[in-house]
Amino acid sequence: MPRGADDRFWQEQGLPSVFKHTLLDKYVPQFAGMTGSRSTARKVVFLDGYAGRGRYGDGQPASAELVLRMAQNQGNKGTVAWTCFFVEVDDDDAALLAAVVDEYARQGVRATAHHGSVLEVLDDVVRIALGCPLFMFLDPCGLGIPYDRLTALLRQERRAQWPPTEVLLNFSLEAVRRIAGHVGSERGSEATRARLDQTLGGNWWRASSATGE
Repeated sequence: MPRGADDRFWQEQGLPSVFKHTLLDKYVPQFAGMTGSRSTARKVVFLDGYAGRGRYGDGQPASAELVLRMAQNQGNKGTVAWTCFFVEVDDDDAALLAAVVDEYARQGVRATAHHGSVLEVLDDVVRIALGCPLFMFLDPCGLGIPYDRLTALLRQERRAQWPPTEVLLNFSLEAVRRIAGHVGSERGSEATRARLDQTLGGNWWRASSATGE
């Protein structure tokens, strides 16, 4: 999701979202079907850490509702049982997201909407995904989860060859360029620079930013 995903962004689907939704549609159901068929109780776990509103203002499905439809379709066919988690930190967006998720939950889709940070639910999601394939969709408006947390998840908590863990991550170069401007600036924010340190796993990027490389 691009920076500044406000009401204008949510009026209707734009070209970047078309590309993102096509990618999800082509990859996520196949991942669920191929891995879920080998898992305990044919179960897969899906986490959208930056889910937004779930639906556009013109009624078209956004990424969260697209995934809910995938879960519903495979669940109705009896091929794979999905457990879905959708997370959104913005107050207004989270309320709209919860309404969309509730529609599908009432139809039998096992799905939960959480208002807050993805880090608040990540440990619980990993615990619930024990023995099951896990797909994480991380498309932040800006920076994502800390590098150390992501690598710990992949290299330690979910390091086993089976069940598989997939992460689809949108890394915002725009956010990096914006924050890099704080290096060497008298008005630059150290808290903002530290946030990028967390995302990139250290402050190694500051030297390149200071020299304009």
